[in-house]
Amino acid sequence: MTLADLRPRRKRGRPPKFGRPARAVTVTLPLDVIDKLRAIHTDLSRAIVDLVEHQWHEEDPRQVCTREVLPGQYLILVPYLETLTQVAGVRLFPVSTGRYLVVIPARGRTHDLELSLRDMLEAGTVPAHEKSALEDLVRLLARYRRQLSIAEESFLIILQERPG
Repeated sequence: MTLADLRPRRKRGRPPKFGRPARAVTVTLPLDVIDKLRAIHTDLSRAIVDLVEHQWHEEDPRQVCTREVLPGQYLILVPYLETLTQVAGVRLFPVSTGRYLVVIPARGRTHDLELSLRDMLEAGTVPAHEKSALEDLVRLLARYRRQLSIAEESFLIILQERPG
């Protein structure tokens, strides 16, 4: 046995493009979107990966955040919070790894959700590991209630800028 026999053998072929497992996919995109992606990187797959990593990299999935879905309209994204599922009618809808949309009943109101969460926080019934995220959610709901507006459409809470 020689020293060459003890060395790990390298796999033949091209190394992974992104340094991790990947798969080829076919995507149909509008021409103007392709032009915009090429402005980011000439390789469309690298442009898409760059955009996704930039969009999601800076956020801690354990924190409450908003995501603009249309100009001036935002969705609230939260981590999985068991406390939210204890509020009557509220559900969490998974949208990505560790991120959920807050879904309220058709006749529900975000004011009721905000009040219920405040009561739970004041009563000390919130687990310690959820307290910070729930306080952030309450602050966010209160801020939009006072400064902007909240539309309760399609059972989702949509934060919306007031015109003018």
